[in-house]
This record gives sequence, C-alpha cells and structure tokens, in this order.
Amino acid sequence: MELTEREYRLATLFFSKVGELLSRAHLLELVWGIKGDVSTRTVDTHVSRLRRKLELDGRHGLRLRSVYQSGYRMEVCSTSAVEQRVAN
Repeated sequence: MELTEREYRLATLFFSKVGELLSRAHLLELVWGIKGDVSTRTVDTHVSRLRRKLELDGRHGLRLRSVYQSGYRMEVCSTSAVEQRVAN
C-alpha cells in the first residue's frame, strides 16, 4: 500500500502518540506547516484516507478516533472488542 508524504507524516505522528489527543490545529502546524487557526477540511480528508488505507477502525487492534470539535486520537482496542468483531 502506498501512502502520500502527508499521510505518512500523519501516520507517524499518530503511531508515536497513541492515546494522546492531537488537535486539528496542531496537525496543520506539524504536517502542513501552516498556522492552526485556519478553517479547512484538509486534515479531516487526509485522516479519513489514512484510516481507510491502514484499516484503523479497530479490527486490527487500533482505532483512529475523531474527537468531536477537538481532533483525533489513536486508540488501542481491547482484545475482546477485536475478537467480537472477528466473530461477527
């Protein structure tokens, strides 16, 4: 699977900060190098693509979760949640 440079940079950030909330503004500054108070859907679009490409929906033990009006957090799913998904 191929990731764009920005998707790779986002993935690196999320995997290095599992459990931490990363705000959209912070991601814009770190990945795009632009001031975080800009109103844009760029981060959301890239995160959505990254989530789909890397299957970060919990089925493999990790979930990239949207935190309403705040940003995103990479979460480790419990084993039972993963097993339950596999069983269904």
